[in-house]
Amino acid sequence: MRPSWRSGRRRASPCCSGIEGKRTARGAFGYSAAATQHTIPADSNPPAIKHRHSREMSMPDSRPFLRARCPHCHRALRTCICALAQTVSHEAEALILMHPLEVHEAKGTGHLLHLCLPHSRVLVGEQWPAEALHEALHGDWARPGQASARHSLLLYPETDSQDAALGLQAAAPLPQPWPWAARQLRLVVIDGTWRKSRKMLYLNPALQALPRLPLHDVPASGYAIRKAQQPGQLSTFEAAALALTQLEGWSQAGPPAQALARVFASFVASRMRRPAH
Repeated sequence: MRPSWRSGRRRASPCCSGIEGKRTARGAFGYSAAATQHTIPADSNPPAIKHRHSREMSMPDSRPFLRARCPHCHRALRTCICALAQTVSHEAEALILMHPLEVHEAKGTGHLLHLCLPHSRVLVGEQWPAEALHEALHGDWARPGQASARHSLLLYPETDSQDAALGLQAAAPLPQPWPWAARQLRLVVIDGTWRKSRKMLYLNPALQALPRLPLHDVPASGYAIRKAQQPGQLSTFEAAALALTQLEGWSQAGPPAQALARVFASFVASRMRRPAH
């Protein structure tokens, strides 16, 4: 997700307000992505995701080496980023809702985030059946079919006036008394451009109803491979890392926060040295 987090409000913009991609030519709310889905647990060795909207599926290439992909980070093998990942210890679960166009996006950070968080899952799609999304948001991941005792929070800025104009449900308040212990929480992160993330929110009422987690003391983004359109805009990785720092009670100078910062810096440096594939 790439919204502006400054002062808890998104700055209005007719185009993508995030910095992790400018792929907005298809337009907001007019894109007809399929409601297919893929779940990738953190502790598994998932197969490479094949989605009909990926370039790999829609634009066959005669060069075999471009089609070979890492089954974990879903990059081309020669640009695999798995070696950059560093596992950090965390108690809050993380659910990464990844737009299909992000699956093979070379500059995307959702897969890298997933590789660093043992208690995370990735769900790929744009719109999900209500029961499937409810299970992902509120089910016990260790016991399928059972309700989780965790409270899900949506990592998303406060956009009350825009939500009302679109007819979205009002977000529920944060569970009280706030803050809750990290082990009682599940952080929900939307991974997509601002326009795509807005459409995902629009298409899935269960996301609209979730309490929203505001970010505090947002630093300048280190996402040098993309230009921010407005101050306070972060990549998916940066926003999730900052949210976990708040939920887990980490110090910015502590080992977990510093480990994630190093991973992200290494990723940006690696992308600056290589052409996108």
